[in-house]
Amino acid sequence: MRALTLSLLGGFQARLAGGEVLALPAKKIQALLTYLALRPGQAHWRDHLASLLWGDRADEQARKSLRQAVYVLRKTLLHTDPTSLLVVGETITLNPISVDVDAALFQQLAEEGTPEALAQAAALYQGDLVEGFGVDEAPFEEWLGAERERLREMALDVFARLLAWQSKAGQTERAIQTAARLLVLDASQESVHRALMRLYARQGRRGAALKQYQACVAALQRELGTEPEPETKQLYQNILQRRASEPRAVDDRDAGPAGDAGRPERDGRPELIVRDVPLIGRDRELARLRDALDEALRGHGRVVTIVGETGIGKSSVLMALAAEAQSRGVRLLVGRSYQTEQVLTFGPWVDALRSAHVAADVEVLEGLTAPARADLACLLPELTAAAGEAAGHPPDHRRLFESLVHYVLGLAAKEPVLIMLEDVHWADEMSGRLVAFLARRIRTSRVLLALTMRDDEPAGASVLGHALDELSSEAHFIQVALAPLTRTDTMALVQSLTKATFWAVAAGRLDEQIWHASEGNPFMVVETVRALHEGTAPPSQAALPLPERVQRVVAARLEQLSGRGRHLVSLAAIIGRGFDFSLLRHVAGLDDRETAEGVEELVRRRVLHGLGERLDFTHERIREVAYGRLLEPHRKALHILVANALEELHDGDLELHYAALIGHYRTGEVWQKVLMYLRRAGARALRLSAYREAVACFEQAREALERLPKTRDNLEAAIDVRFDLRNALMPLAEPDRIRACLEEAEELAQTLDDPRRLGWVSVYMSHYLRMAGQLTKATRLAATAQSLGERRGDVLLRVGAELYLGAACLSLGEHRRAADLFRSIVTALDDDLSRQLLGHSGYPAVLARSWLALALAELGEFEEGIAWGEESIRLAETLDHPMSLAYACTRLGQLHAVKGDFDRAAQLLERGLELTRDWEITFTAALVTGDLGHVYARLQRTAEGLALLRDAMDAYESRKVQAVKARLLVHLGEAYLLAHRFDDARACAGRSLAHTRIRGERAAEAYALRLLADVAAQHHRPDLGAAEDAYQESMIVAGKLGMRPLVAHCQRGLGALYRRVGKVHAAREHLGAAAATFRQMAMKSGLQEAEAELRRLAAVTVWVTAHLLDVVPGLIL
Repeated sequence: MRALTLSLLGGFQARLAGGEVLALPAKKIQALLTYLALRPGQAHWRDHLASLLWGDRADEQARKSLRQAVYVLRKTLLHTDPTSLLVVGETITLNPISVDVDAALFQQLAEEGTPEALAQAAALYQGDLVEGFGVDEAPFEEWLGAERERLREMALDVFARLLAWQSKAGQTERAIQTAARLLVLDASQESVHRALMRLYARQGRRGAALKQYQACVAALQRELGTEPEPETKQLYQNILQRRASEPRAVDDRDAGPAGDAGRPERDGRPELIVRDVPLIGRDRELARLRDALDEALRGHGRVVTIVGETGIGKSSVLMALAAEAQSRGVRLLVGRSYQTEQVLTFGPWVDALRSAHVAADVEVLEGLTAPARADLACLLPELTAAAGEAAGHPPDHRRLFESLVHYVLGLAAKEPVLIMLEDVHWADEMSGRLVAFLARRIRTSRVLLALTMRDDEPAGASVLGHALDELSSEAHFIQVALAPLTRTDTMALVQSLTKATFWAVAAGRLDEQIWHASEGNPFMVVETVRALHEGTAPPSQAALPLPERVQRVVAARLEQLSGRGRHLVSLAAIIGRGFDFSLLRHVAGLDDRETAEGVEELVRRRVLHGLGERLDFTHERIREVAYGRLLEPHRKALHILVANALEELHDGDLELHYAALIGHYRTGEVWQKVLMYLRRAGARALRLSAYREAVACFEQAREALERLPKTRDNLEAAIDVRFDLRNALMPLAEPDRIRACLEEAEELAQTLDDPRRLGWVSVYMSHYLRMAGQLTKATRLAATAQSLGERRGDVLLRVGAELYLGAACLSLGEHRRAADLFRSIVTALDDDLSRQLLGHSGYPAVLARSWLALALAELGEFEEGIAWGEESIRLAETLDHPMSLAYACTRLGQLHAVKGDFDRAAQLLERGLELTRDWEITFTAALVTGDLGHVYARLQRTAEGLALLRDAMDAYESRKVQAVKARLLVHLGEAYLLAHRFDDARACAGRSLAHTRIRGERAAEAYALRLLADVAAQHHRPDLGAAEDAYQESMIVAGKLGMRPLVAHCQRGLGALYRRVGKVHAAREHLGAAAATFRQMAMKSGLQEAEAELRRLAAVTVWVTAHLLDVVPGLIL
């Protein structure tokens, strides 16, 4: 290693042999060393050096300054061996034996010209000669400028020769890197753009090849004010016509042998981020985003939202962040929401996962469990093979979310991840939930979640809006608000768009007009400059609102397109979102060549651009203007044309296109198709437990039916849609809307004289009436439907009727009859039917087992009940259905509460509550909240229990649900009793008792009577008569209903009361009976309480006996 190493290419650095960096005290000393170093061994006259660096001084003063500089330099290099600086007479030389200079070696390798030498030279060239350095001396600056340009030209030649050799040698990846570096040096080299397009195409990276053409167009217009050559345009068209799966369908003249032709996209990564418009005036915002990226790279996950009005540059700022992240080895996932696709559940996440090429990421997928891979396959059908199982069952959304989080964290363990979701103000509800779920779980991971959203969209009321409001106070959340550009930044943007072109002068004259027209809106600035370039005058009406000014500028640009270009723009505007070339070609009715020529024009004119393998408008405003120019009849016809094309192109795989099909057919007023796809989309949303999206779909389907003829088929569909809507509304606890649906369905079914559908109206209405507390009517309707199902041999109708008849029987206290009905359902549903919803919100196979467990609990048959309850949970987990699982957990939790096993009950109910809250299963949420409150109170967590019980009571009363009100009042009263609030407890018991007797809820009546007895018995002034009467009456009712656990509790309570008042024999009788019953049913807590009372009774007896013997000697007891 030489004594001194000088790096001059890309900056300046001097190092000694030991690695120590030399600090030179003055810029002119650095300039002197640079001058000497460029040609080591060449002697330079002192006079020449003095005039070069001190030309503005007298000769003697200049020579004196040189002597001073040489002295300092020799002192700095004193310890180099051999000596680095040679001063001989009137000459100064840098010793070539002692010094290594990268610029000198670069020139030597460039002249050598072998492939190996060229590769070394390319590696050495890290930028311009002493880039960023200069001194205020004209002779030196003139020399430096000339040398920089000479070395730059040499570097261009080196890279060009190396690129040619690598291409011919089939070193495609290296050739790509070389070409990319060459374009950094000179972006206007069109032949290099073409070579890079061919290299990308050779690798099978069609998206990158198409995007490179966009970069070429932008560079040529920016630097030279010209368009691409015909050869470049033709190459783009050829690549565009090629399907992504075709390895080589382009002219590969520049690329040489196909060394790695057909290779799939490297690592499945998105292509390099290319920006054709410079980002001006966003330094402060980018600095904040870079800080967030730095934190994420250090393992401190961050969430950023970029907000602003339309056209303000949200996407540009996001892409700048993406380019920075990509340059630092960050994995990118990109998704976008669309206004017309809000019914498409998880739409932006599906886009993001596909952009990450999940199916190709074998290593990360293998790190997931099989169920997690199956969950992902529910969103991406292409993962079915990777998951190793069909993804036909609906996912448990808690687990689906967790699976997605595990996938993201798996990626982040491998490399940092940037997830970009654009326009989230249009995201569907479940996508918003997933954003919120993920945002709270990335704090300690290498993940940056970046969102863009308009600040003029009403997102605050959405699930995502609420989640972002909650996150805003957390340290890992950052919001970046974009304001309009300042006047200075606007002018800088104009100049950057117009430099080096003959029309830059014209733009300069119009600076003021562009500023007033744009008001600092970057999109308006860009469109105005492009309009100017294309010969369209910018708007002069500064008083017009900004949207109208934008519309005029864009419309003028669209008018400059060819007839075919305008036709394709119209079709693209109708398609409305990112689309495939094949779809546009299909709709346009053109062949591949004609369509490709048209698309090339639109890309060249910056109307369209590539997004990976797809095409989209460069900005939504351009699409809006293009769409608005179409007359309504023509617009409708084109929407139908696009919808038909989607059906043809994606036949058999339409699920992810439901939203687009609905939108196109709705605008085209093809209402039968609108109805069909809305019902399919609603069914998909139900399957994914996205209940609000399902409701929206079925409501729209009902509206679509109003536009169709009143044929029998359509009337039958109208009934079925109302049934679907009822099932979507059920988890949301919307009883009034449910009743309205059912009444409408009943009227339609009567009109059609359709007994089967009338039977289903009875089934659903039975459930509604039970919830409304009208048990007699509910039982009658369910029994009628059951009989109808039996007569018709309709298993599904019979199962539905028995399900709700059994539920009504539970409320009436007919537990044995209810158990028989639920067993009948379990028997009727074979393995296949057990895995179907069969027209219900939850799986009947799960609900029947859950209710059966509860019925058996009230009868004291806990062992069998627990077996059925645990089986219901296993089945719900297998089916991955959150509502069914929450219900199963709740009912089994209730069983354990009846048994007195409150710890186990709390575990189950907490799981159920978490599920209902996560997925807004409002109907079950109130139920499980009340039961958990009861259990917490029994576990001496009285304050928590009371809070939950009050919440549950408020929820039921606000929704006018009567079915569990009496039982809930008992639970609330028991909690008050445990808190020694006797008056409140007595009031709850009285209200519950009155409620049960009005509605015939015998089981709840027995519980209310027992609560009244407990209050009277445990009061500090016990009311013996009232307590005895209430306990006796409760035991009579419970005994008739077979409620052995409740009878035992009454016996224990009555025995404890008798012990307190000294009725020893009666106390022993009741406590002994209670203990025996508790023992038979394995109710440990009840048995312990009874035995504790017996021990107290025994202690009292001993004490009394001892005192009597003292008083009456010889007394025999």
